[in-house]
Amino acid sequence: MGGSSIQNKVDDILKEFKERLTSLASVPEILNLKGQFLGKTGPLFEMMGSLKSASIEDKKIIGPLVNQAKEKITVLLDEAIVRIETLEVNQKLIENKIDLNL
Repeated sequence: MGGSSIQNKVDDILKEFKERLTSLASVPEILNLKGQFLGKTGPLFEMMGSLKSASIEDKKIIGPLVNQAKEKITVLLDEAIVRIETLEVNQKLIENKIDLNL
């Protein structure tokens, strides 16, 4: 495995994740996406599994790339959850607004 092909694969995974994340509008949907990308059946877990049979040189490339991708996905997930929760709270505040002009 070449370093650039591994980088391309990780970049493709991150690109797909970002595209799918932008279309989600609820925390449960985001958590489901998290499982799809970071869970045991996800593409990053699969790449980490391939380390068993990889050469030492490839392990030095694959491991850090996959870990960086996991970190980026985790940050994006956290930001999306905060954004949605903030929108939900703001919506509730608007809905429960009390008119003080009585």
